[in-house]
Formats: sequence, C-alpha cells, structure tokens
Amino acid sequence: EARQIIDREIASRERTLMNPHTIKPTQDTYSRNFSDGGTVDTLRDQLNAGKDPNSVQPIRVFTDEQGQVRTVDHRRLVAAQEADVQISTVQLTEFEMSQNDGVGNRARNGRFDNTKQRTGTRVRRK
Repeated sequence: EARQIIDREIASRERTLMNPHTIKPTQDTYSRNFSDGGTVDTLRDQLNAGKDPNSVQPIRVFTDEQGQVRTVDHRRLVAAQEADVQISTVQLTEFEMSQNDGVGNRARNGRFDNTKQRTGTRVRRK
C-alpha cells in the first residue's frame, strides 16, 4: 500500500524527457531484475520496439554539487541507455533525499560525497 502511494505521488510530478547518457548513477552496482519480476533486458527490448518512454515509471533525478544529473533509479536508466532512447524523469524531492533509507542515503552520497571517483557500474546478478 505504501509503495502504491509513493508511485502515485511520483506519477503526479512534472516529467521531462532526458538523454539517459547524460545521467549518472548514485551507486556502483545494481540488479538486472525488477522487484515485479521484469528485467532490464525486457524493458530495453520494449523500448527498442517503440514503447513510449512516458509509459514507463519516470526515474527520479537530482543535480549534485558539480552540476551532474544523477539518479537513484538505476535499472530503468540502464534499460534506456542500452536502448539508446530518451527517458522520462522527475525531480527527486528534498524530502526523499532527507530520508534515512536506500534512496535518501544514495542521493546524499551522490550529492555530497564528491571524493569518490566513479569509473563504471558493476552489475549484481541475483
């Protein structure tokens, strides 16, 4: 129920289509499997086949202190990057960044810890 409320709130935000290659992740690893059973590969193939990017849940983005756009939603980002199509984005809220959970922690680390050099993203397989 809480997830549905969050999803509805995110869906109500203003969307912007962006080039996924200009967006950086906030963590070095990700799973290629979505919690609903889908995969990055399936979404990539759907986007390649012409699925409307606006029909995919938007990724949440923010701009770090160096002006780099980052996201906490890595799987959808990777699917769009691999399909080489624009992706629907919404701004990550200050409230989301302030939370002591995975999203808030990744956003704060991506936004404020600029001592880490990110050289690539490793895939974590389940």
